[in-house]
Amino acid sequence: MIFLHPKPRNLSKGAKLAALAFLLVIATSPAVVITPIASTKQLISSANNSFSTAIGNFDDYPVLRSYAGEPYVFAKAFLLLDADTNEVISAKNQNLSLPVASTTKMVTALTALQLMSPDDEVVVTNHSTSVPDSNVGLLPGEKLSVLSLLRGALIASGNDATYAIAEAYSQKNGDIKPFVAKMNNYVLDHGLKKTKFFDPAGLDDNGRSTAFELSQIARLLLENPLLSGIVGQRHATISSLNGEYRHEIESSNRLILPDSGYYLPGVLGIKTGFTYAAGHSLVSALEMNGHTYIGVILNTDEYSITASASEMRKLFIWARSSIARQTY
Repeated sequence: MIFLHPKPRNLSKGAKLAALAFLLVIATSPAVVITPIASTKQLISSANNSFSTAIGNFDDYPVLRSYAGEPYVFAKAFLLLDADTNEVISAKNQNLSLPVASTTKMVTALTALQLMSPDDEVVVTNHSTSVPDSNVGLLPGEKLSVLSLLRGALIASGNDATYAIAEAYSQKNGDIKPFVAKMNNYVLDHGLKKTKFFDPAGLDDNGRSTAFELSQIARLLLENPLLSGIVGQRHATISSLNGEYRHEIESSNRLILPDSGYYLPGVLGIKTGFTYAAGHSLVSALEMNGHTYIGVILNTDEYSITASASEMRKLFIWARSSIARQTY
């Protein structure tokens, strides 16, 4: 049994007739059943957003092998997306609004590059160094580039780095509101109506999104060469502009760390997240046979620091054994 996805691109009249004939032949065969899986083209249309159909050119589409069952992912919501065709391959509660913790930082980074140059100088404020939880260890008065702060935010999930960026935009110690307003404008401009943020780090659990909308944010991030290169880095050194201070950082994503016990070749990043309300969450990407797949895990059933990596690894292993490509 083969499950085929509906094609997500517009076809000429002749191509439509040819495709219809092809599907009728398959449908009358006793060995094949055609079962459309939720197409993100329909979801995108209903959201009235402006996503392109594909990141790059493609001639084939994902299909599930005959023996593929459902992935066993223990989380409140999850989703697996073909980043090329923008089709949802498998999902649970994909449109459920949930706190998303530090996965927020994907939008922080995308917004920062809209408003600033990577080479812009940022002076770290007293307030940004006092933000709790995951931090790079920035010092008050330290001067860094926006690029260095983006590395700190996306690789090490540094809350201090995100606040430093936000406060640099407002040019006022402790004032993040103008930057957060731009973050919310960014997602609305892309038709993401269920996503809203209240701070640049994801510490405020009133900030929410859905598995589907996070997959679209991740897709946008992967389209940006600078950011897609950052999220795949295992380690980095962040230095102040005068070279006085150096900060050694390591990725918070165990899937890309060879010694973590959860390492999986082909994983590209992207962003971890945790608060007590959001639970353990992860947005990641897998490169497989020349194609990119985006996974989203939100609020794992197991409450441990390795849970999101464990569940995402299961989802990607399922993808490796279950997904084939069909040329039309």
